[in-house]
Amino acid sequence: MALLRTNNILQQKQTLTNTCNIDATSSNYTLPSSDLAWLNVDVFLEKQKETAATYDDLKRSLSFIIGSTRGQFALYYEDLTTGASIGINEQEEFVPVSLLKVPLMIATLKSVETGAVSLDQTVTLQKEDIDSNSGVLWKQGAGYQITVKDLLINLIQHSDNTAVYALSRHVVTDEMVAESRATLGLNSTSGANDSSNITPKEYSDMLRGLYFSNYLRKPFSELALTIMLNTDYNSQLPAGVPKNIQVAHKVGVYTTEGYYHDCGIIYAPGKPYILCVMSKNTDAVEADKVISQISRIVYDYVTTNNTNSTVVTK
Repeated sequence: MALLRTNNILQQKQTLTNTCNIDATSSNYTLPSSDLAWLNVDVFLEKQKETAATYDDLKRSLSFIIGSTRGQFALYYEDLTTGASIGINEQEEFVPVSLLKVPLMIATLKSVETGAVSLDQTVTLQKEDIDSNSGVLWKQGAGYQITVKDLLINLIQHSDNTAVYALSRHVVTDEMVAESRATLGLNSTSGANDSSNITPKEYSDMLRGLYFSNYLRKPFSELALTIMLNTDYNSQLPAGVPKNIQVAHKVGVYTTEGYYHDCGIIYAPGKPYILCVMSKNTDAVEADKVISQISRIVYDYVTTNNTNSTVVTK
C-alpha cells in the first residue's frame, strides 16, 4: 500500500507538471516522513525481488534480428518507470554523427535558462557557417538573420548543419557544450564538433537526463523533448509504433561509412521508455527495416506485458 500511495503521488505530480508546463519545484508535493521513506524503499526492493524479470523473450527476439542483418547493430532499452533495461552490444562504440546535435541544443537551452542567451536573440549567418550537407538553412546564404529559437528548430527537426555552426560559433562556447555533454553522461574533450565515439548506453544516459530534468530545469527539458517530437526523419523508431504515439528522437546518418542511428524516448501509454539503436557497415534500406522492426517488437512487448512491475537485476 505504501508503494502504491507513493506511485499515485508521483503520477499525480507528473500529470500536473505536464499539464501546466511548470517547474516541478513549484508543485505542492511534500516528502514523506523518514519512517515512511525507508518503508517505501523496503517495499520497492522486496517487490523488485519478487517480480524481477530478465526480458529473456524480448532479448532473444531482438538478438535474432540483429544476428540476421547486413552490418553491425547495437541497442539499449530502458523502462523509464522501473529502470528495467536490456542491451545488446550496448557498450560498442559508434561515430555519433548528428546525434551530437542534441547536446548542442541542451547547451543552448542551458544558456537560455541562465539568462546568458535569449531565444529571440538574432544571429547573422556568416560565410563560414554555411554547410549544405544536411538541412536547408544554407540556401538562405550569408547575411541571413535568424533567431536562436529558429536555429534550434532547424538543428533538431531538420538536422541542419548550418544551424550547428551558427550556434557553436555565435551563441554557445565549446566549454558550454562540453559541460552539458559531461553532465549528461557523454564523454567530451571539446565542444559541438567533438566526434568522440559513443555507445547506445551512453546516449541513453543523456536521454534519461532530459526526461528527468537532471541538467535543464523542467520547462527547458520538456521544450527540448518537444522539439525532438517533430523531425523530418521518421523511417526508423517512429515507423515501428502507432502513429498516435509520440517519439522524441534524433537520428544520426553517415552514408559513406554506413552509420545509421536512431535514439529516443517512446511515450507508450503509461510506460515511457528509451530505445537507442546504432549501426555501422550497413545501408539506409537495411537500417530502416531493422530499426523499425526492433522498434515495433519493443513497443508490442512493452504494451502487452506488465513491464511496469518488472525490474531487471544485474
